[in-house]
Amino acid sequence: MRKVLPIGNDNFTEIREKKQYFVDKSLFIKDFIEMEDKVALIARPRRFGKTLNMTMVRDFFDITKDSRELFKGLAMLPISALHQKKQVSCWKNMGWSLMIR
Repeated sequence: MRKVLPIGNDNFTEIREKKQYFVDKSLFIKDFIEMEDKVALIARPRRFGKTLNMTMVRDFFDITKDSRELFKGLAMLPISALHQKKQVSCWKNMGWSLMIR
């Protein structure tokens, strides 16, 4: 089966479930955790993957679902046992907010 480029798709879950091409940026989550900053500004040019990265972070910390299958085969999986589901996240997509405590 031929993989599809997820052009215009910024939903991490959908991309992983449909087995579309995905550049593994999951270690971004580890960097994000280790910053220990109260606020993180993620400034990148448009079409640079900001929304995709934020949906990946949201799925990683979402306590309402088991997302281990989504992260299978990604660089973050071995590290994830240390952090996954131990923090509360709040997701809002109206001008972009993601809060992790």
